[in-house]
Amino acid sequence: MKSYEQIAASMYQAYCKRFGGKDIDGRDIATWDELGDLTRQSWIAAAKQAAAELALVH
Repeated sequence: MKSYEQIAASMYQAYCKRFGGKDIDGRDIATWDELGDLTRQSWIAAAKQAAAELALVH
C-alpha cells in the first residue's frame, strides 16, 4: 500500500512532467525533496482529496 505522501510525490512528478520540468519563466521546477514543507503538505492534502473522490467513482 502507498502512503499519501508517495501518491502526492507521484502527482507532483506528473505535474512537473506535464510542463517539461520548467516553470512559467523557463526555470527548472523544484524536485519533490526541494519543495518546502508547506508545499509538500498541500500536495499531500490534494492526494487525500483525490483518493476520497476516487472512492466515490462507480
